[in-house]
Amino acid sequence: MADYLSREVTTFINEHGDEVELDIFYYATHYEAIATICQDFPPFKDHIAFGTDPLSKKAAIQLAINNLNFLSYKEKPFH
Repeated sequence: MADYLSREVTTFINEHGDEVELDIFYYATHYEAIATICQDFPPFKDHIAFGTDPLSKKAAIQLAINNLNFLSYKEKPFH
């Protein structure tokens, strides 16, 4: 991961009330987003999901969030 050109980190509360941390990396050839939920109290949750797109930061973020929602809540991803 050391070859990235820029990096952003943000947190937000999703529609389920969980805090999501979103890391967005811009590489020379693509965008990569990493979405995580790490809950330190019951019910414990520890989920991580990834999304990549060659051209669009927004698409990489959406893919990571969709994958995280599937892992965390068994919601089917939007396509």
